[in-house]
Amino acid sequence: MPSDLVQTYLLLVEARKAGIRYLAFYNCGEHSGASQPRKHIQFIPVGDGNPPIEVLAAATKLEVQDKPFSLTTLPYANHVVRFPSHLSSSAPDKIEQVLSSAFLSLLDLVVSTVRHEPEYRPGKPSYNVLITLEHMHLIPRKQDVYVIPETGYEVSVNALGFAGMLLVKSEEELEALKNESIGKVLRYVGLESIHELQVVDTMTEAE
Repeated sequence: MPSDLVQTYLLLVEARKAGIRYLAFYNCGEHSGASQPRKHIQFIPVGDGNPPIEVLAAATKLEVQDKPFSLTTLPYANHVVRFPSHLSSSAPDKIEQVLSSAFLSLLDLVVSTVRHEPEYRPGKPSYNVLITLEHMHLIPRKQDVYVIPETGYEVSVNALGFAGMLLVKSEEELEALKNESIGKVLRYVGLESIHELQVVDTMTEAE
């Protein structure tokens, strides 16, 4: 997958040079909200601003720049890496090194999170990936659909839901979703954060 990550990042770089901000996303696994079983990275324009999850990530102050962190104000498990500030102007081999290291470290945290969930179904873990020029996010998944209790509407949640862009099929479904807490929806399809425990485990390994 390293070559896919590099090509994804380089496309984001070229789009930014053309004055267009894109968000790249990838849905992996049967509970990730993927619309197709085959692997495919997708891109969506985000206008002049950043998605809400990127706003939170950018505002997070880090003591160690190249280590994974979590957006602890969010009610679900999430794992993030901030890229070096000049990565977009780096050579492709440097970009590959940074992206591969980031992805593998985040994937380890996804697997760790899943292992702490006693009701997680057997099989490969499902997760969503979000990539911008500044960050990579991996979000472990437990369910692909949230059912709104009052109406029975099924809301399929893919990576874009965690970027702040939930998709609905009708005005009625939109109104029903507004009456639900978005955090509640995302927490249901995601997993509980064990970030503090993972930080302790990392510190123990380093000693």
